[in-house]
Amino acid sequence: MTAKQLAGALGLVTNRLYYHLRILLAAGVIAPAGTQVNGRFAEQMFSAPATQFDRELVSGADREDRAAFFSAMFKATADEVHDATLGQAKGRDLRLTRGYVRTTRAAADELWRTIEQATTKARLRAGDPDAENYRLVVALYEPVGVSDSSGDDA
Repeated sequence: MTAKQLAGALGLVTNRLYYHLRILLAAGVIAPAGTQVNGRFAEQMFSAPATQFDRELVSGADREDRAAFFSAMFKATADEVHDATLGQAKGRDLRLTRGYVRTTRAAADELWRTIEQATTKARLRAGDPDAENYRLVVALYEPVGVSDSSGDDA
């Protein structure tokens, strides 16, 4: 899709989208996919070769670019959650949890592998006529400046 097509699909102003596209291009999440000519104008098209965001995806980027990338992803997620909440059909629920887990690095890696296995298993149901679309967002990170992660969020 072009930036204009993406903006229309997302209900955004095209100019707001260019910043995010630049970050996604730099991170390798999307790639140039040719050019579409519309009248006298040629527009860059983009595709999404990656299906998952993992630490390896942005490991080559510097810390500021990584921070900008993840911030943009969470901002987009926050916008989606907002829109989903306002547009929820009766009977649908939005499930969200936020908290701390005090564990070892090895156990955190095992937790991540379990999440990846569950999402892979869920994707296999995509062809099921009863399957519905769900968005899953998981962030596993070590918070900065948190000395006691006893479990309660401020």
